[in-house]
Amino acid sequence: PLIMPIGALPYPAARLVWFFGQLSLVLLCANWLWQNYSGPKRWLWLAWAIGFLNWAMLEALRSGQVSPFVIVGTVFFLIFTKRNKPWLAGAALALVLLKPHLLYLFSLAIILWAIEQRQWRILAGWGTAVATGIAIASLPNLALLSQYFDAVRQRPPEQWITATIGGQLRLLFGAQHFWLQFA
Repeated sequence: PLIMPIGALPYPAARLVWFFGQLSLVLLCANWLWQNYSGPKRWLWLAWAIGFLNWAMLEALRSGQVSPFVIVGTVFFLIFTKRNKPWLAGAALALVLLKPHLLYLFSLAIILWAIEQRQWRILAGWGTAVATGIAIASLPNLALLSQYFDAVRQRPPEQWITATIGGQLRLLFGAQHFWLQFA
């Protein structure tokens, strides 16, 4: 559902909208985090530099990955948690699941924290947002989930070498060492 509206545009226009949209979101997230965690205004440029000038973000922006939306989900989780809006905080976490291999420990910590603190509305918001996203994405193709599970069965995760440090280790020491993917 995140990408579907942009897919209606011609590719050159879609690429520009996607790139500048992601650029704006990263800038806004860096701004919000800097201001809300008491960064001095005169050093705001440093927050922007930290947000943009790292290999992972530059690669995500260059290749059009959805990783910046994971940051948006994490920041909105913090915003809504701080404002005591647990359902919206949980809904924001749906964006974290766009790249579950990057934040699986964060997701596990949030689940355990929500259970321990009895923050059921965070879990409900998260589940509702994920279910809604799946439902919207399935509208043009009702067989979407069965096709996804079929694709995972045909080409399981151990056949993927991800663009992560663990994936690079597999390239270095041999693709047969799937366990390195989790390093």
